[in-house]
Amino acid sequence: TLEVGVVGKNLIDVSKVRISGSDQTLFEKIENGYVFRPKTSAARISLIPCNLVKGKTYIVLYDYENLGSVAAVPGVYALNGDGAEQYFKNKPFIAEDNMNTLGIYVSNEMVSENTKLKITNVQCEIGDVATTYEPYKEYQSVPIALTEPLRGIGEYRDRIMCRDGVW
Repeated sequence: TLEVGVVGKNLIDVSKVRISGSDQTLFEKIENGYVFRPKTSAARISLIPCNLVKGKTYIVLYDYENLGSVAAVPGVYALNGDGAEQYFKNKPFIAEDNMNTLGIYVSNEMVSENTKLKITNVQCEIGDVATTYEPYKEYQSVPIALTEPLRGIGEYRDRIMCRDGVW
């Protein structure tokens, strides 16, 4: 039996988002996103778990709407396990390290009682071309029963393909 794993193109689950700082009252999860009020510099970053692999190209996109009187423009960065940051904004980037967190933030100049952002349709995908939004899909695995082992000679290998839902 061979175990084959499948995921969707969107690599992040926005339902697992949290904000930096301890005042979680400045943050509200909504369908397909969240609203946050970065009224202190400690609460200006929303953090989303991810698993980005060093050397691969990714693109992160999202929609945002200013709900307060301050016209804030959010930016994006990724963090590795040691807290090293890599900044980018709605453009393709090559992960400089294995990254485990995406941060959507507003700059310190935009932090105010009157800053309120609605962030939706957050998507991180492999590649350098943005595609239409797709909600995150949980990892699924499918066991495939093999009647004999897969084999290969040199550069030639057996392949397993799914065609019209049939393996």
